[in-house]
Amino acid sequence: MRIILILGLIGMLLSNASASDAAAAPGRSLTLMNNNNPHTEIMAQYRSKAFLPCRTHTSMERQVSWVRRRDWHILTSGTVTYTNDQRFAVHHPEGSTEWTLAIHNVKQKDAGTYECQISTGDNIVSHLVHLKVVVPHAVIPGNGEYHVETGSTISLVCFIKH
Repeated sequence: MRIILILGLIGMLLSNASASDAAAAPGRSLTLMNNNNPHTEIMAQYRSKAFLPCRTHTSMERQVSWVRRRDWHILTSGTVTYTNDQRFAVHHPEGSTEWTLAIHNVKQKDAGTYECQISTGDNIVSHLVHLKVVVPHAVIPGNGEYHVETGSTISLVCFIKH
């Protein structure tokens, strides 16, 4: 019997398990912030949630909008969402300076740059957030094909990337 068939099934099971785990687990995004860089980089796992941060300088109500740069689609303005895609929402606790764009069930097509635009009255200040979407996959070291005797005990080692 060829192990390669079993390895394929194990990889498929691991891929499905990690995708469903990610979908069930809230807040699986990683924020990479660099104070010398005018933008924020977010890494989110496929089918998880991504939270794109934007902060104003004061808690005074200002007009804050989120725009997807690839098509210049206005996703939110204030607390109102302007997309039919129910996966997008803005989180803004009353009185806070945080305007977080949440993307649920992240897809690969969501990768790209988003712009948080803050209207100060006189001009618009913007902050760019780049979203990278990673897809987990199982890797089994070796050349991929092994032959064993029927009834033999085997030990498989695999690594999950992303």
